Amino acid sequence: MPEAPRWKALIEWDFGARGLWTDTLTESSGETPDLRSLLSLDLLDDLHEWNREGEYLFGSVTPEDFNHKLPKFYEAAEKLARRARSQLGPEWQVTYENGVGIQVI
Repeated sequence: MPEAPRWKALIEWDFGARGLWTDTLTESSGETPDLRSLLSLDLLDDLHEWNREGEYLFGSVTPEDFNHKLPKFYEAAEKLARRARSQLGPEWQVTYENGVGIQVI
């Protein structure tokens, strides 16, 4: 039987963040590993760029731009989460925010 995930990686933007959050899923998970050592530099850079797009989108665009760009922003979150999923082992649950709620990959 496959091992149950111990940690969660969440693709979600926030002001001044890097687009990636981690957490434990069980009390016995221990310290959460540093994802910077587990994910490719390209993915980490893309997550940071995506987070900066979120800062712009949620901080300073017109309502028309916001409504036009929001679906693509959340599509990008899913693609980033899929890339993270492909780079992390089964001990990780990978999730992302899609504007409606948290989705699991």
